Amino acid sequence: MRSRAKKKKAAYRGSERVIRFLRYGIILVSIAGVVLLGMFIFRVSAGLMTLRQIEVTGNHYLDRQEVLKGAGLYDGMNLLKLHLDEVDRRLRQNPWIKRVSLKKRFPYTLMIRIEEARPEALLSLHGRLFLIDDEGNILQEIRDDVNRFLPVINIDPERNHKGFKESLRLIDALDESGLLDRSNSVEIGLEPYGLFLKVDGEAIKIGYGGYRKKLRRWMELEPELRRMGMEIQYVDLRFKDVVVKPLNIAKK
Repeated sequence: MRSRAKKKKAAYRGSERVIRFLRYGIILVSIAGVVLLGMFIFRVSAGLMTLRQIEVTGNHYLDRQEVLKGAGLYDGMNLLKLHLDEVDRRLRQNPWIKRVSLKKRFPYTLMIRIEEARPEALLSLHGRLFLIDDEGNILQEIRDDVNRFLPVINIDPERNHKGFKESLRLIDALDESGLLDRSNSVEIGLEPYGLFLKVDGEAIKIGYGGYRKKLRRWMELEPELRRMGMEIQYVDLRFKDVVVKPLNIAKK
């Protein structure tokens, strides 16, 4: 009797092991199936999510192809594998681009919005002209007269950094006062006392600081000088009382 009971017990334990083995096997097979299905879906999705459309906005000075070339983008790229931080880094290498906003719009579109630098002035340096932005960064060299309406800075930024930075502040004041719109030519130079300004050939000693107030005084004075027909050598705006130096005409 005991041997028969032992045999039944052993048989029962053996069947339990088989059931447990089958149960674990089914679980493992199910997990493997889910993983394989996920990999298959991912590969199919990745194949479908190719870059087919690139929307570029915010560009005015740069054309679309320049932006795409700088970003290293082309149709057919895998949108899932595209690293936006790398695209951002490449775009910012262009001096015309100040800020970049990138967004993926699945399944096949990349949106690029850029903010371009604003041309502020021309920098005359070693006989060459360079277009610069409001922070003094060089955008490109100018070889024609397209941008000659902008003010010209005749100060080497490497030799006199302070004077160059002050000239940018002066340009902001000139812009706010409306003198840039009213004038055909504006040049800014540097003298030992500070900044020297030429507006349509008229020489103005302006020094450093207080540019808006000084320019207002000049705008109030200029019509009177024109009415008088006075030929002047320069106007000095550095002091509270404006100094007008008449042009000395040699007697014949």
